[in-house]
Amino acid sequence: ASVLNALGDIEGAESHLVEASDSLERIRVGSGGVVDRARRSASLGSSSVNLHLASVRTRLSRPVSDVLAALERATGRAALDILSMAGRGPEDLAADVLDEEDLAVFKGLLDQARPLTERVMSAEHKIQAMADQEATVRQQTPVDQKLLDEITARRESVIQDREEATNQLRPIELKLREFDRRIVPESRVRDLEETQAALRPGETLLVMGHSDLASTALLVPAEGEAQAIVLSDDKDQIAGVDALALLLAVAICPDDALQRGQHAANALDKIQDNEELVARLGEDCIGDLNELVGAVLSGAHVQGVSDDLLSALSREILAVLLPEQVREALASSQHIVLVPSGPLHELPLGLLIQLAGIETLTSTPITVVPSASVFVTLRERGEEAEDSSGDGGSVSGWAWFGPEEHKAQDTPEEPDTGQDDADQADRGANRGHAMPILRDSRGGLKRLPRSRTEAMEVHALLEASGIDGSDLLLGEDATKDRVTASARGKRFVHIASHANLARPELPLESSVALSVDEDDDGRLTLRGLLEAWGDQLRGCRQVAISACQSSLGVKIGDSLMALPLGLLHAGAQCVVASQWSVPDIPTWLLMRRYYENLLGVRHNEEDTTPRSAFGSTGAAGTPMPAPAALEEAKLHVRGMSLQDVLGELTELEDDLTEEEKAYRDSLISEANPRPFEQPRQWAAFVLVGDAEE
Repeated sequence: ASVLNALGDIEGAESHLVEASDSLERIRVGSGGVVDRARRSASLGSSSVNLHLASVRTRLSRPVSDVLAALERATGRAALDILSMAGRGPEDLAADVLDEEDLAVFKGLLDQARPLTERVMSAEHKIQAMADQEATVRQQTPVDQKLLDEITARRESVIQDREEATNQLRPIELKLREFDRRIVPESRVRDLEETQAALRPGETLLVMGHSDLASTALLVPAEGEAQAIVLSDDKDQIAGVDALALLLAVAICPDDALQRGQHAANALDKIQDNEELVARLGEDCIGDLNELVGAVLSGAHVQGVSDDLLSALSREILAVLLPEQVREALASSQHIVLVPSGPLHELPLGLLIQLAGIETLTSTPITVVPSASVFVTLRERGEEAEDSSGDGGSVSGWAWFGPEEHKAQDTPEEPDTGQDDADQADRGANRGHAMPILRDSRGGLKRLPRSRTEAMEVHALLEASGIDGSDLLLGEDATKDRVTASARGKRFVHIASHANLARPELPLESSVALSVDEDDDGRLTLRGLLEAWGDQLRGCRQVAISACQSSLGVKIGDSLMALPLGLLHAGAQCVVASQWSVPDIPTWLLMRRYYENLLGVRHNEEDTTPRSAFGSTGAAGTPMPAPAALEEAKLHVRGMSLQDVLGELTELEDDLTEEEKAYRDSLISEANPRPFEQPRQWAAFVLVGDAEE
């Protein structure tokens, strides 16, 4: 098909792509469970075939419904499979289709798999902790070789244990896949008519389809004609966009880039080979990029990057992904529902629009969904829940703070780094990133003191808004059993803790850290949500995961296996989650402001100033829609003055940790009038799902 396309025989290319797409779909449906289907599709290149087909159909001016059908086969199929389970776990699904004997075998295999999976993930966390400690030791002068040898010996032992558990797990998973083929239902892809009918007046669904061969956009307004647009079929241009996006992600949050420094260097080389692009960016931006990549490769901390660099990179990316034709089509939209693809999985489109200065779209709220079919499913489910839940006055909210210490067992002690407290505090306490969170002197997850403050304040705001019966679980009370029991029937769920990304081999193990008890390691995983939470959150308006990288996960083909999928499966309509590592103090302030806006209450009762974003105004007694509430909170944190921040910390003087005091002192010495102006501090959180208007 690619050869025919290159030769200009586009219709011939379409014919081959249609045949390939249909064959791949039959293979996908005949595979095992959700993960197995995603892996099989990824290994056969299903997403790339269907994205190419969408581009070819657009070039041939085929009906927009046919373009959408191709994009739907290429986007978020695992998410749709998960929602098609209708809130039911594997054991419930199995009970419908298996006889008594097979059901007993299936449950026995699940019982065997769970402890082995936990053993593998526990070993992985220990290995990550020791790798972090080894890197710290090697930065010292002189290097403590005895400590290095000790770390190496312990790591080899843990690696051996992980491999033993993995080898025991593999044959069990193969047997489970055979059962999955029988019990996991086939998902139904929605058509254009259903999709357009689900949209509310003023909404536009923007479906992006981005591969290394072509990039396509499909716009479906609530009223009027849908249209498909080929954004690019120039492979070199697309590769350039991908390189720019990687470097922009590194510039926004360099702490998340430590493991992909060489990828950033390769991306920079690609950009510097393009003379026209270099000329457009200018010498200053190219110099800034070289300095940034050099710092990432050396492991040095990057304090901040220039606004000019962020703006220049964003403009170049959106010149391709959001050209003038798309901007004009979106200009009259009151709400964009985005199906991301390619770079937009990692970079929030709303942030790019702000950085690029696209004035016609800066006042338009954007929410994210995995696919058009998932959006329709969520919208229908939300309407059913609204019809059956009355006025919602009896439902309550829930807020909690994760463990003050989440111990990583058998991990060697963290050595003295030779840095003073201010140097360490310069990074701040991040909620989930492997480098900062494991630098506890006892090898555990770093305590997040403002998570506790955040949870208490969110709880108080829920009660002040008139939502009765709110539960507050702090510290050791926030065990998985208590969290699971407390979440049922709540309208709001707020989680403030650490999050951890899964390994590619175990994509359902992304987790948020709860408190450890005698029988449980305290990890609430995507797998656990799918298996045990069922309809736990049916009727829940929103879950917020106030943690690092909580919207991210393992990418398998067209699907992102991330925590929000499990929460949507459990019944939540919308999930607030982060795109990168978030620092503790700005996140606390952002979340408090967000809930003030969302609920129409104020932490400070004397604050009567109206607030506005996206054309919505809120005040005490006047809630804001979720997209506007979040946007106003972001802009508030971004614009906080140094005196504003110091004033907030002064109110907590008796509760501040030594690290926080050192961080406060560093703010004073730097005298930055806007200490949180960098996007890494305020722009990470996005709304995933159907955010109520």
